[in-house]
Amino acid sequence: MAYQRFVSYIYEYSGGKKGENRGFVRVETKNGICQMGFWLKIGDLPEKSRIQVFGLIREKARLLGVSAGELLSCPGGVRGQVNFPERQIGSSPYRMDQLGGLLLCTAGGRRFATQWDDEPLRLEWFEEWQQKQEAEEEQRMPEEADREKTGKRKSGSQEILPSGRTWNSGRKTVRKIQGKSGRYQNRRSGRKQNRERMRIYRGK
Repeated sequence: MAYQRFVSYIYEYSGGKKGENRGFVRVETKNGICQMGFWLKIGDLPEKSRIQVFGLIREKARLLGVSAGELLSCPGGVRGQVNFPERQIGSSPYRMDQLGGLLLCTAGGRRFATQWDDEPLRLEWFEEWQQKQEAEEEQRMPEEADREKTGKRKSGSQEILPSGRTWNSGRKTVRKIQGKSGRYQNRRSGRKQNRERMRIYRGK
């Protein structure tokens, strides 16, 4: 990614509604590293409170939160910086250019967010991304494909009867038909033997 630098304002959200402006974040991408500098004014936030920083990813009608780092509050608010490689945010497969904003969460449940894309910010859709979740989705895909293949085999299975015809019926029905076919073949062989006896009797 080319050199990029911008400022985005951070607002407090309560009950899913956008509230008061609390400060800003300065985002700078240079030499493969993304640096985010935070300046927030929150007077009633206890000192040394841990604040988790999530990068917001819009994917499949979900608002995924990828952990980008952690901040500690200071007297009067938050001053700090978070750095990560622009090609990978934390342990996730996501990149800096996929971010649409940020969400800051305190241990007490307060939320502060900013966005730089044009989509509505619906924090009720927020879902924290986890590596286990990604692995389960990747595992689920081949399992579903195997179930579909198995279903196709069962619905399209065929069994060959002694007469050479094929049937898609169940085993019980096939056995019944096979029994009838066997009796039919026995009748034919019996008639042939009777004709041979008649020829011998007539001297032919």
